[in-house]
Amino acid sequence: AVFLQKNSEGNMVVNKENLKDLFHGWLDSGFDDSGRLHLHRFTKHQQEAYLAKGEKTLKRCNASANIYLDLITDSDYLKMNFDAYNASAVSYAGFDLYVDGVFTDKRFFHDWHTQEIGFPLPHGTHRVTLYLPWSWNVVVRSVELSDNAIIETVSRAHKGMVFGDSITQGYTTLMPSLSYANILGRELDAEIINQGAGGFYFDETTVDEALPDFRPEFLVIAYGTNDFSRNSDPDVFRENAKKYIHRFHQVFCGRNIYGVLPIFRSDSNVTDPAADARYSFQDAREILAEIYEEYPDITIIRETGIPRIHEAFAEDCVHPTDFGHMLMSKGIEKAVRMQQVCSARERSGIAE
Repeated sequence: AVFLQKNSEGNMVVNKENLKDLFHGWLDSGFDDSGRLHLHRFTKHQQEAYLAKGEKTLKRCNASANIYLDLITDSDYLKMNFDAYNASAVSYAGFDLYVDGVFTDKRFFHDWHTQEIGFPLPHGTHRVTLYLPWSWNVVVRSVELSDNAIIETVSRAHKGMVFGDSITQGYTTLMPSLSYANILGRELDAEIINQGAGGFYFDETTVDEALPDFRPEFLVIAYGTNDFSRNSDPDVFRENAKKYIHRFHQVFCGRNIYGVLPIFRSDSNVTDPAADARYSFQDAREILAEIYEEYPDITIIRETGIPRIHEAFAEDCVHPTDFGHMLMSKGIEKAVRMQQVCSARERSGIAE
């Protein structure tokens, strides 16, 4: 395929027809009247469901979390032109570059007024992966490479989806490639669709019947901490979680599902969600465990691997740092790998 053409400035840019094929981690895409490429992590039905919860929630759903450019090329450089819109509670954002799987370079911005990033690339043919920010909605104008550069599209071997709140979206990593979901994708060689939205909670209306069309091999549910903060009544917490998990199981029945209990929060002993709260954070974890246990094909992840120390968290004592996300990914990866081994044994007829 002919991927490159000259733009009005005489630079070699990727054809509009091929542009979206270089990006991964999205479910829905389209070009606007200005020819800009929009990449969405949620289906149109889901976007409507989130909009019903408020403009702020939909804005966070528009974040480019876990969306990445991936290609093989011999280009001398990579440049991307874009428009950026805030899609989180913070204004900063990072772009991370990997060459042949190695973290090579990054760009960090304190606000969303930038419209271009560029990276020099090493001589020769390499696999180049660029991670977009979890905190911004990046709308792509163009991707530019060297004259006569070769381009080969690539994809990962597996597919997965992660569902959750701001922690799943990527808060508060400074380098987006170090969010637990992005690490999970690299370690498992899986394209991950990130369905995390800051501030969100168990809500059955956001589970779309069309999601299995992506053919995910594994799914991670990581809600709960916001539900605890929002609800002083444990019965309300239980009912909302139960409805969501039941609906989720109906839609994804037969696939490998992992229920992550809300991770440790380093705000000493975790204050109750309200003055009249009738349950603790640990109670909330056990309520979720009881619900997940009702479904034999859901694997419960009680501990992700994030240590119970303040250094693993941001100043709010709730969101992991880059360090915390890196450690958090380990427990989830381990659970998925164990299931993969069991499935492989079953397929080969090897007894447990």
